[in-house]
Amino acid sequence: GAMTDALVRQAAADGAALYVTGQVRQPGLRAAAATGMGIVAVGHARGETYGLRLLAGMIEGRFAGEVTCVV
Repeated sequence: GAMTDALVRQAAADGAALYVTGQVRQPGLRAAAATGMGIVAVGHARGETYGLRLLAGMIEGRFAGEVTCVV
């Protein structure tokens, strides 16, 4: 999801102290300030590339013999 007010508040309610996002958005930033949540913006391309590679590794680890390709 995006860095929305609702998602930041839900993360804080679930006990998270840090919200990692591809892009800072003002509603989410205000929610972070209100809840004391830390924010790290990693950029869309970097976050999505890393996330997809991590997911590919998890799939390969869970399903023996499966090969994934991130393009």
